[in-house]
Amino acid sequence: MAQKSKASTNGGGSSGIEVPVIDLRVSRPSRQSVAWLAGLGAMAAIELIEWPLALIVAAGHIVATQTESPTVREAVEGAESGV
Repeated sequence: MAQKSKASTNGGGSSGIEVPVIDLRVSRPSRQSVAWLAGLGAMAAIELIEWPLALIVAAGHIVATQTESPTVREAVEGAESGV
């Protein structure tokens, strides 16, 4: 059964959902991430990019930002900033 994370119930950190059976933790995305994904969705909606490409990019963004590896996080931040 999914449970709210201890960080959210104690008032600290970002809230999220933990599924201990499969060792899965999904946290609430930041406002910046939501805005980025909304922009990606808008580009797909007006056909600047194809929707399958938008789904792949969005999935990669979500996976990369959910990871706890500092190397992956730095790569994502660099790619998003255009560096």
